[in-house]
Amino acid sequence: MPHSASSRVFLLSPSHRYYTAKCALTKATVYSTPVGDLRVDQEGIYSAYQLLLQNSLWSGHTVKLVPVLIGSLDSESEATYGQLLGKYLDDTKNLFVVSTDFCHWGSKYKYTYYDENHGPIHKSIEALDRIGMEIIEMLKNCLVKVKVKFIRYDQSSQCNAMEDSSVSYACAVGKVDPSGEDEKKE
Repeated sequence: MPHSASSRVFLLSPSHRYYTAKCALTKATVYSTPVGDLRVDQEGIYSAYQLLLQNSLWSGHTVKLVPVLIGSLDSESEATYGQLLGKYLDDTKNLFVVSTDFCHWGSKYKYTYYDENHGPIHKSIEALDRIGMEIIEMLKNCLVKVKVKFIRYDQSSQCNAMEDSSVSYACAVGKVDPSGEDEKKE
């Protein structure tokens, strides 16, 4: 997406250190990122519902950041937040960045599946993660067609023993195609 085409970036990420049963917004005014400091859209995040329901906040090509911390949502809350954010997916002026973890492996996470056919434990974890990534790339049951491609994969550590632990991370890019044209080309 051309930089000048985006006027608002929605950053959705999981809540690891703070428990909440809903989505939370920041009080920060600036987010430091690898590409420089980004101004947080204070006007837009005054409250979650103002952010999600106002359409009058667009202003030229200034990029505004809207960080949303995703809590432990029940099905009803998922549907509510999905419906509220969903209308922003169609707008090409919005860029959605979704940050999430993949596998949490180790006894402290109560998950230690290991298929020895893949070699060391970290290779078994990666094989399972890659199956998950392939499934996500194939999903086409959304109202808005989003073509997803995973571009990077990593693990916090390479597990070699059952006592080890690791968290997997995957980075994907998604392109919204409300017309379905990309699907017709395949």
